[in-house]
Amino acid sequence: MFKKLLKYLILPIFSLIILVLLFILAYRWYITSDEEKINKITTPNGIESLEKIKIGGIDQWIYIRGNDKSKPLILFLHGGPGGSAMPFAKVKYQGELEKHFVIIHWDQRATGKSFSGDIPKETITIKQFVNDTIEVTKFLLKKFKRKKLYLIGHSWGSILGIHTISKDPSLFYAYIGVGQVVNMMQGEKISYDFTLRMANERGNQDAINELTKIGPPPYKNYLSNIMIQRKWLGEFEGVIYGERNPMRVMAIEYFSCPQYSFWDLVYRFYNGMIFSITHVGDEFNKVNFIDTITEFKVPVYFFTGRHDYNVPFELTERYFQKINAPIKKLIWFEKSAHSPNWEEPKKFSDIIIGQVLSETYEKNP
Repeated sequence: MFKKLLKYLILPIFSLIILVLLFILAYRWYITSDEEKINKITTPNGIESLEKIKIGGIDQWIYIRGNDKSKPLILFLHGGPGGSAMPFAKVKYQGELEKHFVIIHWDQRATGKSFSGDIPKETITIKQFVNDTIEVTKFLLKKFKRKKLYLIGHSWGSILGIHTISKDPSLFYAYIGVGQVVNMMQGEKISYDFTLRMANERGNQDAINELTKIGPPPYKNYLSNIMIQRKWLGEFEGVIYGERNPMRVMAIEYFSCPQYSFWDLVYRFYNGMIFSITHVGDEFNKVNFIDTITEFKVPVYFFTGRHDYNVPFELTERYFQKINAPIKKLIWFEKSAHSPNWEEPKKFSDIIIGQVLSETYEKNP
């Protein structure tokens, strides 16, 4: 009887799945088309270009935007690892910056559009990512006939940023660390303690139970345990200030990204993030700049969210006190947690244009 029923249900169920999938694809086409119109660069000397380039021996993708391609360049290093920022390359986040800069978002090795199952896992190292960063920088400087550019590193990207400006400072006007990583293990302990404290203060028994079960870092099952901790950290607004579901915000931006195909979303993005975190995790957790890299030859700016417990702000403040640079400034974002560039985009842009650019740009370097 059950087999007969199943036989009759297979076709309707399959048809329903197909209809739902078609609806999702149609809806996504509608909203990505709308995003394309809103974010289209229309100025005579503007540039909007999605390009596949060979970096470190493999294909990697960059997305270039600016109202005037003669303006200075910004290379943005996304977080994660594996957390592409290309879906955030939109007018509502960086429109003002696009009037004064050419901004390049790069899907790093094994991230988003740059993910491939053929990438050797042994190349997922900080050293390789830094080498890739320098190679991308030199590619851009040659393409636009420049000698220097601005480097922004966000979260995981701030690890690459510190290493890169230390390895070859001659390529950069200045470095901006957003959600600057300092000491990963110490930061994870502070983040865990904050999350458990908030769970107790708010009487959230589910959070208390789950956090107590995984225990404080170092985590036994890194990927699954940190996902649990970050879920509750998001609930307590330590990832995006004023937003209890940061994954919802990110999902909307990724789903509406015209530069990403549906295949990029359902296969490359997810698999790339898991692949990256899995293979760089141990090295990632050993990062400790406060005891290793404190001298810089380029101006250094730290843009720090007052409520950041994803990469705890207090460690950034401590690191800032210890570093030496031609110019160093710590700039607080009072209404932000981990991503001031997206949480307070106007202030973020105003400071880069009105302060960083005026203090560091050389028209004929």
